[in-house]
Amino acid sequence: MNNSKWRNLVLIISLALNLLIAGVLIGRLMDGGGPPGMHLRWAISELDAPAQEKLGASMRDHFKETRPLRKTLRQAQRRLSDAVSLEPFDQAATAEAFADVRAASQALQISMHEKMLENLSQLDTKERQQVFQAFIRQGGKKPKGPHHERTPQEP
Repeated sequence: MNNSKWRNLVLIISLALNLLIAGVLIGRLMDGGGPPGMHLRWAISELDAPAQEKLGASMRDHFKETRPLRKTLRQAQRRLSDAVSLEPFDQAATAEAFADVRAASQALQISMHEKMLENLSQLDTKERQQVFQAFIRQGGKKPKGPHHERTPQEP
């Protein structure tokens, strides 16, 4: 083989490996919504560095532990999507799919709340208040887009 054939072969192999690595990384990010356990990083952002590291490690561990719960939820959501798309519409199948999504979502939420309770118990009063304030600020953010406009509340 001459040099140009070797160079082309090496370029093709390199491109294939890069695409494989990119696919794996994109798949991981889409699976978990970001780096493992860091989807709530904003909640601990005001804590000092040691507390952030401690809770960050706990959050990453919990993210790994709840992978099966998140997978179950995604599968239930897919089944709901399939049920809604059926023609003719099957109300009983759709109701069952909604119940499966609720159950999977509740299982994940309970696990998250238990971990948050465990994490909060490791903080002092000031740190717990900082985390709580971060949740209040995050929860109070106005959704973006024209379909999420809030109407003023009457007194």
